[in-house]
Amino acid sequence: MNITLKFLGNLNHLNYLKEFTCSNCQQPINDHDLTQKNYTLGINDYANEINQYHNARNNPDYEVRLWLKSVEHQSCPKEVSHE
Repeated sequence: MNITLKFLGNLNHLNYLKEFTCSNCQQPINDHDLTQKNYTLGINDYANEINQYHNARNNPDYEVRLWLKSVEHQSCPKEVSHE
């Protein structure tokens, strides 16, 4: 099951995404993909956590920990012809 999440915050350690290869085109995720946000995260179905904390104003803050299982391009790059 895939769930689309709209992410409004910041990802810590964004460079870790470059360790993944897109399963559709077999190309690695690169700096250009990261700056253009050309990636989709596939998360684990069972190992995710949401923790609630209260800030100084006693308002709830949430921390979400997702276990990443794949990263794919939203739009795979076109293959370069070597003719």
